[in-house]
Order: sequence, then C-alpha cells, then structure tokens
Amino acid sequence: MFIKIKLNQYPYIYSLILKSKLWLGGRFLRILGKPSHISSQNHIILRASFPPSIGAQVVNESNSIIGKVIDVFGPVDKPFISIKPSSSINPSAILEETLFIKEAAAKKKHFKNKNRRV
Repeated sequence: MFIKIKLNQYPYIYSLILKSKLWLGGRFLRILGKPSHISSQNHIILRASFPPSIGAQVVNESNSIIGKVIDVFGPVDKPFISIKPSSSINPSAILEETLFIKEAAAKKKHFKNKNRRV
C-alpha cells in the first residue's frame, strides 16, 4: 500500500526522505527536489543532493515522465542538474512540483563459465 502525502506540508518527513528511495511501479524513485529555474535552451535546472546518472528518467509525484537528465555540473556533493523536458511538457508549469528520478533495478552480470574445458 502506497500512502501519498504532500511533501511540502511536512518538512521533517521531506528531509528524512530526501536521501532515501521510494518503491513505486517496479522501480525505485529518488527525490531530486524542486526546479530552481528554466535555462535559455528551455532546460529545467535544479540542485540535487546526489549526482544522478546521465540519461535517467525524471518523473513528478503522479509518476508521469517529465524528461531526461542531460547534464550534471557543479560541486560533487550538491550538483546542479539539467533536464531536457519531453515534447509534451511545458517547463514553466513544472517549477512548483517536486521531481523524482527513476532508478532501474541492477542488471545481472554474466560471467564466463570458469569450469568449462577448452
């Protein structure tokens, strides 16, 4: 069962969840934060508490896809993130929303069979 709450109403819970992972829809969601501004190229810029991988999907609270991470810059501990919004998204309408990043499950590594005869 997933309980949906407004994160801005509970700043203490928001600070606890900020570095944690939420399980939703078969993937982990990790909180990125709220966007700070829109760049001149219509990219969404925000400051995160961790460096995400480039190409990761960004979603909002309702789990709809906002865009993809295209650049990570700034300091390592609190980097800035540039997000390219999908074509159906208006970047100025997203400034008040909390954004999340979808992290895929870890892929299995395939090792060669060491016991195989040559």
